[in-house]
Amino acid sequence: MNKNIIWIIAILSLVQVSAVDYRFYAQQDENITIINHCYDSGANCISTIPCNITITREPYFALNNKRMTNNGFYLNYTFYNTSINGEYQASIVCKNGADSSFDNFFFKITASGNPPLTTGETILYGICFIFFLSISISFLVWSIGIDGKNTYKIGDYAQINYGKYLKLFLFTLSYFGFWIFCLFAATLIENYFEMSFMYNFFMTIFQIMSILIIPFLMVMSVAAFVDWIADAKLHKLIKRGLPPR
Repeated sequence: MNKNIIWIIAILSLVQVSAVDYRFYAQQDENITIINHCYDSGANCISTIPCNITITREPYFALNNKRMTNNGFYLNYTFYNTSINGEYQASIVCKNGADSSFDNFFFKITASGNPPLTTGETILYGICFIFFLSISISFLVWSIGIDGKNTYKIGDYAQINYGKYLKLFLFTLSYFGFWIFCLFAATLIENYFEMSFMYNFFMTIFQIMSILIIPFLMVMSVAAFVDWIADAKLHKLIKRGLPPR
């Protein structure tokens, strides 16, 4: 069986459909403003009605029975304890004398703050993950294997080797292939494996390579131009029958 197919099957086997209906997704280490509503006899609660929120991440309390801000139209609370990825459960209780209202919901904190990909997106990202990794390695190996040096034979006879330009071109393609691969790798790792460290690792590489694209292209262009100048001079010497310097 083709190795690429095995990779795709392995990725798809990790896809899990969550039975939990998350109200929202939030980004790790970012403050979350939780907004809710309180109703009393079908109308908005007055601002003097106390409403408290409790947030748990099994088996621990992330927030225990804290007072929410009630402005008479909606409730809000800023949740700061977002350093750990995973599923959280929030419970809100408002009491007006003997009457009380209750709301319970789940939310999830991820490294990127994005919801999981669909099955179709999984297949697409898995194929792109494999494709860009394969071509970046292939182009890099191909580039390294090319001899770009000019050849010199007995009698000071020189022959220009234009493989150096193909070498630079393939190395550039390898750079862009790995750059795109890092983006797909970060997306897959964050959405399926929920490994924030690896997500941050690949995303950091992607961001650094994004910043270096212009300098990289400038270096490749200068290298190609210098080689072209040297080859042009050598070509003139060959035409004149002079030995290379």
